[in-house]
Amino acid sequence: MLRAALGLAAGALTALVYRVSLDNPLIFDDRTSILRNPSLVATWNLLGALSYDLAHPFVNLSYAIDHAIAGHSSFGYHVTNGILHLAVVGLLYGWCTRAFADVNRPSDWAAFFAAAIFGVHPLMGSAVTYGAILAQQTVQAQRTPALTALDYAEIQQLANRYPYFLSIEYSQR
Repeated sequence: MLRAALGLAAGALTALVYRVSLDNPLIFDDRTSILRNPSLVATWNLLGALSYDLAHPFVNLSYAIDHAIAGHSSFGYHVTNGILHLAVVGLLYGWCTRAFADVNRPSDWAAFFAAAIFGVHPLMGSAVTYGAILAQQTVQAQRTPALTALDYAEIQQLANRYPYFLSIEYSQR
């Protein structure tokens, strides 16, 4: 119960800090990435959005979804950035609770402080408050190591419980 409450508190603190950025205008590379992006003209042209920028297909896909919902309003892009950042804060909290539990230390409060500091740290501000490539690439890049770390923690727990399971699973490949 405490673990869930602390995880929600870290997310709520992060959302509270960044809620004022929802009305920020589109700036910097937003003009070319969003406003002048030809793949966003046709609503729900997901294939066009995926193939427009081959280096960042999922970022452009999220722009297409944001554009279909909110048009050229910056609000939708900032909401997406905020939701993605909250997801990363949650993933970090989950990883920290597992990592600290592995070393037999009190994990809940340490995980809360780690996730809350990450969530509200000023260096993360650009990942939430900008609307374009920098923000969504940063947040999506943060998500990948967090998911990988969670997978590693789960594999470690499986290995501790069932040491022969992993050797059988990987010997058949």
